Amino acid sequence: MGIVLVSDRNMQSLANYWRKHNPAISAIIYNDDGLDVANEKIRQLFIGRYLSFTRGNTLTQMEFTIMGHMVSGYNPYQIAETLNMDIRSIYAYKQRIEKRMGGKINELFIRSNSVQH
Repeated sequence: MGIVLVSDRNMQSLANYWRKHNPAISAIIYNDDGLDVANEKIRQLFIGRYLSFTRGNTLTQMEFTIMGHMVSGYNPYQIAETLNMDIRSIYAYKQRIEKRMGGKINELFIRSNSVQH
């Protein structure tokens, strides 16, 4: 069957990224999928069907890399130096990531950590 991700609205772009780049992830249940849709997705997986669709935005490889550095505690200047990029590009990527994810990276990360603990 594989892995089924359950995504809230803010993490949809990240869930789509993982779905695109990890073949072990079989499906994503989105926050606005009704119970009937979620059950149907799981049923389709149990009978061996491959669900190839995603919905909404997907982070790019560079956006994912930069976001990873940010949640690891790097500041934009350190990221620019590490990736050999212009600082303005880092800020532009940061804005795109936050737009796709619907919130500030730091706030999303803090919120996700508070749910885990």
